[in-house]
Amino acid sequence: MIIVFIVLIWVAYSCLTGIKDGYLYHYANTSTAQSKKDLHPLFTAERIVVGSGLTYSHFVCEHPATMIGIVSGILLFGLSLMLMFSFFHNGCYLTTRNRLQPDLYPKKFFDDSNTSMAKWEFSYRVRTTLFIAGIILIFFIT
Repeated sequence: MIIVFIVLIWVAYSCLTGIKDGYLYHYANTSTAQSKKDLHPLFTAERIVVGSGLTYSHFVCEHPATMIGIVSGILLFGLSLMLMFSFFHNGCYLTTRNRLQPDLYPKKFFDDSNTSMAKWEFSYRVRTTLFIAGIILIFFIT
């Protein structure tokens, strides 16, 4: 049961960071003091810290198993969170950018980014596929 709570926390975190990034990039692109610094390494570090904490808490609470089982479970659960992240994060990011600048990303959550500085950018179809793969992986490891 705790896995559902942890996944919901991850979904909320994904959405909140998408909204935050939407505001950040909107104002970075409209400010007179523009910066071309790529903040994605910082964002990635933040996501690793939060995702690792949630993954660890799941296995401490749910799986007092052997070390091999814990290590493989942690890696697979962490992978499932990574697969699900982009679906909500990018959807909320695109929706936020559209609310701030209505001519940008008219399909909102379902649109594809054309301004991203990210090294990996996924279309809506790919984001959906990765999300489904993440859910399937969670069912596989539980």
